[in-house]
Amino acid sequence: MSDGVSDRYVLWAAAGQTMRFEHVAPLHLGVTAPDGAVLPGGPGDTIEFALPATGDYVVEVAPGMGEADQYSIVVTIDPS
Repeated sequence: MSDGVSDRYVLWAAAGQTMRFEHVAPLHLGVTAPDGAVLPGGPGDTIEFALPATGDYVVEVAPGMGEADQYSIVVTIDPS
C-alpha cells in the first residue's frame, strides 16, 4: 500500500459462510459481494460478515487516517 491507495484482495466463498477479519492497526475495511452489494461492517478489531452469495468477494483495505502504510490482517472463512 502506498500514497493512500487501498489494497484490494479477491476471496472466493460460498453463501452461508462467515468471513471474519482480525487486524492490529486501525483500518478501513470494505467488502463487496459477488452481486456488487457492499456488505455492512462496523468498527473494531474483529469484523464479521455473513456471506449472502457464492462467488468472488472483493476486499479493500486502507489504513486509518495518519496510520502507517503497513498492517497485519487475518482472514478466516468458516465452513458453511
